[in-house]
Amino acid sequence: MRHFNKFTNGHIKFSAITLPLCDSYREYLLSVVSPNTTSTYYSNFKAMLNIALKKNIISKNPAIFIKNPSVKAKREFLVEIEIKKISNDTIINQNIKNAFLFSCFTGLRISDIKSLTWKNVKEQRLEVLQKKTSDTLRMKISSSAQNILSAQRNGDKLSDHIFRLPGEDAINKHIKRWILRNGIDKHITFHCARHTFATLCLTYDIDIYTVSKLLGHKDIKHTQIYAKIIDKKRDDAIDKLPNL
Repeated sequence: MRHFNKFTNGHIKFSAITLPLCDSYREYLLSVVSPNTTSTYYSNFKAMLNIALKKNIISKNPAIFIKNPSVKAKREFLVEIEIKKISNDTIINQNIKNAFLFSCFTGLRISDIKSLTWKNVKEQRLEVLQKKTSDTLRMKISSSAQNILSAQRNGDKLSDHIFRLPGEDAINKHIKRWILRNGIDKHITFHCARHTFATLCLTYDIDIYTVSKLLGHKDIKHTQIYAKIIDKKRDDAIDKLPNL
């Protein structure tokens, strides 16, 4: 709430929180941080007021009448030629490189990659309890992902964990340098590997329902976002039109 304290100079009571004040706070956030961050901060602000309402500290929550900024987040991903390009780079930390590429071929989140042990590998299949959803994900391991596992097994025989990784900030700094060094002008973080997996699957005509299952999505609408950003599928659709 440091932004709210700064906005009000730290001198305001709950009873003084009105609809105009809430609207002004939203406008203030938009002037100092991005729309994405504004949406996050304002959601937290609304949640705090809801808690105050439940505890009878305030009689109503005026912020509920103000909508968060509408944001369409850009989902960056790598295409096949870019994956091949970065795969040939030998300068990057091998654990980070292999973990990122493994996510490109499995769609696993960084939290699940970090906790992945050899016990999760059962013959040619992965069995992972996803931290975010608490659901168990089972999937066949592709040949590319199997090659990465083989490299990790040969490279580190002392750890139960498949990948030994630093903190997420350090990982993303390595990835940023790795991507820039290979001439790719995209803002790529570790989570973009998951986007890459989804778009690769759809590009290679894996149906959207199967992709949704592979990603561990509970609602297919989350998967449909990826279908909207693949230019190749649109081009292929046009190519199917008849030549009169």
